[in-house]
Amino acid sequence: MSKIIAKDKEISVPGETLAVGMDVLPGNGAYRAGENIVANRLGLVVIEGRTIKLIPLSGRYIPKTGDTIICQVIDVSFSGWRLDTNSAYSAMLSMKDATSDKVRA
Repeated sequence: MSKIIAKDKEISVPGETLAVGMDVLPGNGAYRAGENIVANRLGLVVIEGRTIKLIPLSGRYIPKTGDTIICQVIDVSFSGWRLDTNSAYSAMLSMKDATSDKVRA
């Protein structure tokens, strides 16, 4: 029988046991140590069904596929634009992917 110890939207610290049992799965920011699910970063606990994950409270945002983000153009080249995403990565927008509408500064 599994037991979820942490509560949804609660702040967790590294090393804190979030759940006990094999019916609960670790998500991002958590790992399994034997029968326990343990936090590996400071974060906000999110419980989605049988999965427990942590949203980090510090550090840079790491974008995922499908996220909508606001960027700043940092370089213009013949093939497109290099964008600052305010995350650990920059992005490249090619001319062929850009809209035909007027681009304004």
